[in-house]
Amino acid sequence: MSGLKVKCPNCKQICFETTDKYDPDVSARGDMLKSLMPYHLDFLLSATTLAPYLTCPKCGDGQLAPSGRLWVIEEPKTLMETEEAMVKRFAEIDKPNVGKPVFICEICGKELKTAGALAMHKKTHKEA
Repeated sequence: MSGLKVKCPNCKQICFETTDKYDPDVSARGDMLKSLMPYHLDFLLSATTLAPYLTCPKCGDGQLAPSGRLWVIEEPKTLMETEEAMVKRFAEIDKPNVGKPVFICEICGKELKTAGALAMHKKTHKEA
């Protein structure tokens, strides 16, 4: 379960990600984290660093594992991860005028594509 982002519960910044040693069922240790910040020294990220000593380098105040467990953010799945999702997405692209706004005349119910076209059309309903 490596590569998952770890968010600071205090400042909500993401400065770390999990390593291959990460286990959600075990109390957090320093070797479960890898720093994402450039020029950050990883001397606290060793197997002997326990959860209470894992703090956020941005705010310096937030413990990354206040309850002993890391606050890990699951990566959201993208639309293109499955073949079914790809077929569905491309079917939507092929449909003309799907999701485009439609302007309807209140008098006769005619559907028009733009607000300007609706304004011009309404002029035809005015009595001379």
